[in-house]
Amino acid sequence: PEAIVKSKEVSLDEIGRSQPAFSIASSLHETQYTRIFRS
Repeated sequence: PEAIVKSKEVSLDEIGRSQPAFSIASSLHETQYTRIFRS
């Protein structure tokens, strides 16, 4: 599939680019008002 071909072309510098946004989203999940599932 096309996604596999593109994933092989990504450099190591590009892989972690979205990490700051992921960290923010994760921290917001911990303090959201209503939680459906408890982990």
